[in-house]
Amino acid sequence: MVRKDAASSGLRRARGRLEAIIAGKVPDVRGMAMPDIQALVRDLVAHQVELQMCNEELRRAREEIDGSRAKYLQFFDFSPTAYFLLDRDTRILEVNFAGAVLLGAEKSRLKRSKFTRFVAPADRAALELHLRETIETGARKRCILRLVKKDGAPLDARLESYCAPYVGEARCFTAIMDITELHRAQADLRYQAGLLDDVSEAIISTDLDFRVLSWNKAAEEIYGWRAEEMMGRRFTDVVQTEFPGGIVFEDHLQRFRHEGHWRGEIKQTRKDGATVEVWTSTSALRDSADKIVGFVGVNRDITERKKMDEAVRERDERLRLLVANSPDTLFHQDSELRYRWGANMADLSQEQIIGKTDFELLPVEEANRLTAAKRRVLESGNSAREEFCLTIHGKPAYYDTVLEPQRDASGRVVGLFGYARDVTERKRLEEELRALTRRVVESQEEERREMARELHSEVSQYLAFLKMLIERGQRSTREFHLGEMKEAVEEVISSVSNLALNLRPPILDDLGLLPALLWYFERYTAQTGVRVEFRHRNLKGQFPREVATAAYRIVQGALTNVARHAGVSEVTVSASLARECLRLRIEDRGVGFVPNALPIGASVGLNGMRERALSLGGSLVVDTAPGAGTRVMAELPLPEPQREREKKP
Repeated sequence: MVRKDAASSGLRRARGRLEAIIAGKVPDVRGMAMPDIQALVRDLVAHQVELQMCNEELRRAREEIDGSRAKYLQFFDFSPTAYFLLDRDTRILEVNFAGAVLLGAEKSRLKRSKFTRFVAPADRAALELHLRETIETGARKRCILRLVKKDGAPLDARLESYCAPYVGEARCFTAIMDITELHRAQADLRYQAGLLDDVSEAIISTDLDFRVLSWNKAAEEIYGWRAEEMMGRRFTDVVQTEFPGGIVFEDHLQRFRHEGHWRGEIKQTRKDGATVEVWTSTSALRDSADKIVGFVGVNRDITERKKMDEAVRERDERLRLLVANSPDTLFHQDSELRYRWGANMADLSQEQIIGKTDFELLPVEEANRLTAAKRRVLESGNSAREEFCLTIHGKPAYYDTVLEPQRDASGRVVGLFGYARDVTERKRLEEELRALTRRVVESQEEERREMARELHSEVSQYLAFLKMLIERGQRSTREFHLGEMKEAVEEVISSVSNLALNLRPPILDDLGLLPALLWYFERYTAQTGVRVEFRHRNLKGQFPREVATAAYRIVQGALTNVARHAGVSEVTVSASLARECLRLRIEDRGVGFVPNALPIGASVGLNGMRERALSLGGSLVVDTAPGAGTRVMAELPLPEPQREREKKP
């Protein structure tokens, strides 16, 4: 009731203001003639009718808009096609029921979550590129990705996206279609077509009198007779057959008619008179009354195989001698990872390893690591190469190990083969090399630090004193242009100071990596005009000197290359500390280059950055191509004491 009285009061106030406005604009009709008054009334009535018509049109338009919006929402929610509205960060802003069903998740839980959760890791970069290109170009874009449903089931999906405004910003409206079955059907068709194209057996059918009814291309290749030459002719008149054990054709035919099939190796003649050895599988063709009406044979030329048998036996003997005298470890395991064969396995004999698993031969922790890697090969069917540290004769030994799945005739993984090379000595030399490289880098940094200290403490003080003397002389005389000398000395001081800062900024040692990078980016932009977009996470606090120095020098080297070669006005630098590792990423959208095509000496800077990362046990990767920009990605692991400090709350 109070709300209704308040609304009526507001309406009366609005009407009062309107009457006051009209009173100031409506003419006084008291002095007007009657025809003029009537014309004015007609105009007022006409205007009132027009206003009523406009109001009615507005009402109908609003009803149509509301109805269209309701139909659109209904179409969106209940469309059989999966629709998503995504932002640049792959966050899901809107999704319909079909989209939720596609991903196997509840619709309410999908909003504001990241779509990358449901994208296979290998395809996430492709998704981000697809969304970025769609939003930036405004054109429709399509791509095919591998998705993973909430329950872990994979699916192949085709995405079609276009740029759509949403709350004042550009977003990606994406339709997704599940094409898993289509891909599977296409693969099946390709497989079946391949089988038909790759059939190497001769398929021959005859009637009861052995007259040829069909003769395929493989039969032409094996026997040298074309199909048109053989059709209707008696096979036994053209091709002479010799059965094993001296069996004559008539005896063989009698047994064949009785049993209905025969398999074995035979010798037959070609058109040119040569003899071929054939493996045959011959069966009787029967009609609906189970009466034999013909024969069909599937024949395979095994002449070359038979010739190779002896060569294989000789090769096996040579291989046995080679394995027996090889310093490398070789082994074969079945699907339960029990050894079926092994050579050079830490002085263990065949009798000691056959039928056993790694758990019976190695310490539990080492057996766990080795067995886990082997099971991944058995489950995935993919070969793998890993390095393992095993205890041999009480001492650690490193083995570079290659694991290859063993498949049966049907393609099923039934075991694995392994090859392991002792790289203990190589690991020792690599560690010594890394230590030497680290010492060289530390020595260089120490020299730069000492030079910077000398420049700051001695040269700068001397020049400042010289400036003071010049200023004093400037106040007493002006004949020697002391003002210009003063400016020159100031430039020298600035140059020396900049030199010292470039050699090694004190802020890196005093305040740490994050302030040093922020300071460097400010100077870099002022000097080159290239703006740096800096994204960082968990960089507060001090890093070990060698890690901070390597990170600073890698960023400095990468940005120097951007300023010199990339031809861009902006570069992105990302730095984060996660999983006991400092990760760096410097990315530009410049001209790019072909790494292997760099002239001699042009890759020194990249090699220096890579060596800094390797000296800490990390890695550095340069991803670039002409016209595709450049991405420098580095990972610098923290020393063990630093890792323990990072774990503490």
